[in-house]
Amino acid sequence: MYTSYSQVLRVLVLCFLLVTCRTFEYCKKIDAAKCETDEGTIDLWKLARSDGQPKFKDIPDNKVSNQYYSFNPGKSWSDTRRQTGDFNSCQNIAACMRYSSSSAGDSIYANIGTQSSVDFIHNPSDGTCTMSLKGQYLSTNTKTLITIICNEEEEGKLDLFVADERSGSWTYTSTLQTKHACFSPLSIGSIILITFVSVVVVYFVAGIVFNKFKRGASGKDICPNYGFWSDLPFLVKDGIVFSVQTCRSKVSGRKEDYASI
Repeated sequence: MYTSYSQVLRVLVLCFLLVTCRTFEYCKKIDAAKCETDEGTIDLWKLARSDGQPKFKDIPDNKVSNQYYSFNPGKSWSDTRRQTGDFNSCQNIAACMRYSSSSAGDSIYANIGTQSSVDFIHNPSDGTCTMSLKGQYLSTNTKTLITIICNEEEEGKLDLFVADERSGSWTYTSTLQTKHACFSPLSIGSIILITFVSVVVVYFVAGIVFNKFKRGASGKDICPNYGFWSDLPFLVKDGIVFSVQTCRSKVSGRKEDYASI
């Protein structure tokens, strides 16, 4: 019995998620921090800092212990922890990689993406949208890929970066979780209706399975609370008749009052 109930519940939950969770059909750039999708506009300007500092600072690498990344959507910034030169190309950029030594002043700062290079790419395989940024450190081309996903609980959270520096160009990937990429595919009323119908279906299926296999019921008795449901139409009818009669008596009473006046 419990196995059947669990299977039914899983199917209903899956159907609900398929209806309420949608992926993007396309992703088109509007500007350096905003893109248009078929579900709505992803606006990362709400995360951008305008004080010359990055919104996300020194995010660690997934594997390299002394490598960190900083990123600011929309607004350019500069890392001033080391003098500009061959060891610091993070000037007027969007994303910067810092390879640290014993002190921040001796670290290497690499430009891994400028605001002018920003593009938004649609990923057909999973329906996500990825921000692509390009930069350069000395003679090496660099690229940053940040996949944007919906998280209603996060204003903005940048996950650990993954570095790929094996080829002639360096690529760094991460995921940005933000509520600014969330869209409601259904109205509140539709969600409530779907939830209500799902609960009713689970109630009847679980009740029928329980009555049949646990109680050994058959025929109409396998329906949960059959007595109540069989009486429900008559109860509804009595309620409607009572309401109509009450309204009529109120209206007729008012007319008699006016006549007496």
